[in-house]
Amino acid sequence: MKEYETWRINRIFNNITKKGDNYSDSIELLYDLYCKGYYFLEKLGLKYGLVLCYPKEYNYNKNIAELSKKEQNNLSDKLYPEIITEVEFVKNLITNNKIILTGKLNKNNYYMYIDNMNEEERERVQFYENEKKENKFWNFLRKIIKIN
Repeated sequence: MKEYETWRINRIFNNITKKGDNYSDSIELLYDLYCKGYYFLEKLGLKYGLVLCYPKEYNYNKNIAELSKKEQNNLSDKLYPEIITEVEFVKNLITNNKIILTGKLNKNNYYMYIDNMNEEERERVQFYENEKKENKFWNFLRKIIKIN
C-alpha cells in the first residue's frame, strides 16, 4: 500500500506539472488530500486546490465541476508556473524520504504518513507561513503599549 500511495501521489503531481488530462481536477484533488490527512499538502491544498473548488471569479457560488473545461483550464492556468515549483518541492520531499507515505488510514480515516522534515521544510509547505512573523509583530506591539 505504501508503494501504491507513493505512485498515486506522484501521478497526481506529474499530471499537474505536465498539464496532463484533467490537470485542473488534479489540482483540486490536492485540497481533498490535505483535508483527509496529508497535512504536508497544506500550501498546495489551500493556496491552489481550494482556489479551484469555489473560484472567486464566480463569486464563490460555483464549484469548478460546474464550469466548462475551458473555464476550468483558464482558472488553472493562472496558477502556473508557481504551482510547479511547489509541487516539485513536495515531490522531492517524498523522494528523499522526508515524507514517507504509509498507505494506511488512522481510526478517523485520515491518511497517515511519517514526517521527517526539518523546520525549514515544514514551514515551506505551510500556507500560513507568515503567522509567525505576524505573532512577532503583535508581541512587539504589546510590549510597546504594555498590553498583556
